[in-house]
This record gives sequence, structure tokens and C-alpha cells, in this order.
Amino acid sequence: MTPATPGTPGTHPMIEMIRHWTILLIGLTLTGLICAWALPFATSPRGGVAPSLFLADAPVMATITLVLALALAMLVSLGVGRLTNSAVGLFVMGWGVSIFAMRTDTVHEVMLSVESNLVILGIETLFWAMIVLVLTLVMFKIAGPFKDIHPREFETPPDPLRSPDAIKCAMAGLVMIPIVLLIAQSPSKGQVLMAVFTGGMMAGLIGRLVSPHVQPKLIFMTPIVAGAVGQFIGLIQMSRQGLNMSETFVAQAIPTLSLPMPIDYAGASLMGVAMGVGWARSFLHHEEEEDEKKAGAGKQTASV
Repeated sequence: MTPATPGTPGTHPMIEMIRHWTILLIGLTLTGLICAWALPFATSPRGGVAPSLFLADAPVMATITLVLALALAMLVSLGVGRLTNSAVGLFVMGWGVSIFAMRTDTVHEVMLSVESNLVILGIETLFWAMIVLVLTLVMFKIAGPFKDIHPREFETPPDPLRSPDAIKCAMAGLVMIPIVLLIAQSPSKGQVLMAVFTGGMMAGLIGRLVSPHVQPKLIFMTPIVAGAVGQFIGLIQMSRQGLNMSETFVAQAIPTLSLPMPIDYAGASLMGVAMGVGWARSFLHHEEEEDEKKAGAGKQTASV
């Protein structure tokens, strides 16, 4: 399920649907291929694909290559966003990052490679959150805001980055922590990505519902920030156990909040939030219809 795309006036609904899905599938294919191209450059010393850029055999080269792949994937996503809407464009971008994440190693590689702590994962997750914020702002600038979001009657549009409505929407990202705790019971990529995707989707849904009159720009970033907070909480839990990294691995006592890797949060959360804000439209259409009715009534009164 992706956010609906406004049709072109006079276009048959079936033709518009085929157009929408064709653009989406082409975008998903291209971003997936572009991000998969960067995988060989992120090899870890143990031979797999490093789950963190800090753990790559050549971290500088891995970072440069991934940034280049992200830039190319973003160009594709911007094109999709221009032809559909910003949420679909960001979903396509999240898909490409998730393709990369699916091929990376799990937290086990971290436990066996780093003899210190998990703080580097929290730092890298925050770094990804900043990247996602930049990508979101660029997407909304190029592809445009959501056309079905309107300010309250007789009010100016709230600031999407600093207004109380924007902050309230962004706080919905905290739902990521309990959902990861509930769903992510093993480090397997499928389970971890599903947990993060679900957390992002619920964050997008809740954020849009509690603040329906503001453009939801911050909500694409805040679930990833919540993921970083969860990783720091996992670090505290490990320190209380009194075990080092390898001992924690052998004892199978890895904290649940430490299971998702930074790139897992970036890709799956981006996809989930995009779907969540689109899903919220089905709950808000009654309110939008009432707004249209009021506007129509106001015009009729003015004409009289």
C-alpha cells in the first residue's frame, strides 16, 4: 500500500493506476540496483557485508561509495516523487536503502568485531537520521508538499519544522522503541527489518492523525532518532550485565533494542513512515470532506 496519487483531470482511473504502479515499480527496481552496487565496497574483515560503516574493512571507501549510491538513488526517488507525490518518492528511497540493509550482517558481527561497546551504533544511527532529514526536506522541496493537508480554518499553515503541531507529530516516532521490543526477538534480518518497518508505519500513522494540519516532514526522521535512543539503552543494559561483547554474544544476552543496525533503521523506517502517512488518509478523509463542505458553504454565503 502506497499513498494515493492525485490523478490528472480527464484521465481514466485505470490508466492513472497503471501509470502510478509502473512509475513505482521502475523506481523500486532502479534504487534497489543502485544501492546493491555499493555492497562489495562495504566488506567487513570477516568477509561479509559490514552492518556498520565503522566496521567495514575500508570504512572511508565504503562511506564514499554508499554516499554516491544514495545520491544516485535519490535522483531516481525525486523523479518518482515529482510524478507521484513525496511519500511515494521517500518510500522508493527507503526501498533502495533496505535492499542494502538486507544483505548486511547482523548484530552478531558487531559483537565479534568490536571489543568496546555499542556506542558507535547509536552515533551512526543518529548520522542516518540527519541524512534522512536532508533527503526528506529535498524531496518535499522538489516533489512538493502533500496536497491533501490544509491548515485550520482562518489560520496560517503551521511551520513543519518548529511549530507545536510539528513537534507533536514528530513525537510519534517514539513508538519505534516499544514496537522493536515487541517484534524483534532475534537478530535475523527479516524479523529486524519487519520490526523497524512496523514501527515506522505506526509512527507515520499516529503522527499524521495527531497533527493532520501540518506537513509531516519531521516524522520521517524521528523514528530513527528513537532507534538510536534504543541502542544507547541497550548499551546501558549490557553494562549492567557486567559482560564484554563476546561474553554477551556467547550468553545470548544481546539487548533487544540493540538488534537493529543503523542502516536497518534508515531503510525500513523510511518505507514504514511513508506508508503510515499514506494510510492515515483513510482515517482523515471525513475531516477533509467536512472542510470542503464548509469552504463551499462559505463561498455560497459570500455570493449571496
